[in-house]
Amino acid sequence: MKQRTVEDKRTIYILIILIASGLLLILVNNIEYVRVYKNLMVRVMFPSSRLVMYPLDKIDRACRESGKLLSLYSENKRLKKEIESLNLEYKDIDYLKAENASLKETMRIRQYYNADLIPATIISHYPEEYFASFNISKGKKDGVGKDMPVIGVIGTKWVLLGRIDEVYDDFSRVILITASNFRCAAELSDGSLGVVKGNNEWIIKMEYISPNANISKGDEVYTSGTGGIFPSGLFIGRVSDSDTLKFSIAKEAYIEADYYPQNSKYVYVLKK
Repeated sequence: MKQRTVEDKRTIYILIILIASGLLLILVNNIEYVRVYKNLMVRVMFPSSRLVMYPLDKIDRACRESGKLLSLYSENKRLKKEIESLNLEYKDIDYLKAENASLKETMRIRQYYNADLIPATIISHYPEEYFASFNISKGKKDGVGKDMPVIGVIGTKWVLLGRIDEVYDDFSRVILITASNFRCAAELSDGSLGVVKGNNEWIIKMEYISPNANISKGDEVYTSGTGGIFPSGLFIGRVSDSDTLKFSIAKEAYIEADYYPQNSKYVYVLKK
């Protein structure tokens, strides 16, 4: 009986030692050499426990991998938000740069022509008058008057689009440079003068050019300032072709309009 009591006590001591050791190993589980020691001890002292520990180890490893994946997913999500935020900031910067450049150009043309610019929105087109006209959102109450030039912007160029043809209280009708009844005094790159005529298409004609004019494809054409309606220096387009008329002492040039107001939203009325 006494021997059995001693054995029971010994078993209890061993269990206490094992439990204490197990708790200690759990607390320091992240230390690699202790983890190795734990596995060795478990395999030596409890061979049959390998059957239990194997799936538990697999579950533990799967949990750790899942935690890493969740961490990577969260980081990826955070980085995507930061990239989206940076893209928005870059877009805002680009917009502000464009707006700043537009304001500078507005100030420049006001000083250059000693005139005011009335910004307007294109509010309607007529399909049957695609190359002839459109309506804008400004009228008499905004200071718009008949025959005032209507211009647009390409980069740093101020482009002639047409002129005010009819004025109403809240809107105006613009006749385009491509309209068949449009006329404008113009100047080639070499200083040769002529008259631009609309042709109901994007290719317009410049007539009455000196036979001595040196015309090349791609030459830029601007308003000459003569005639009293359009100031000088407004861009019209580029020469696409030229011809010397038979039985005439003049040349003709064909000019491709460089600005498509039908694809635009905003224009300016040049008010002197």
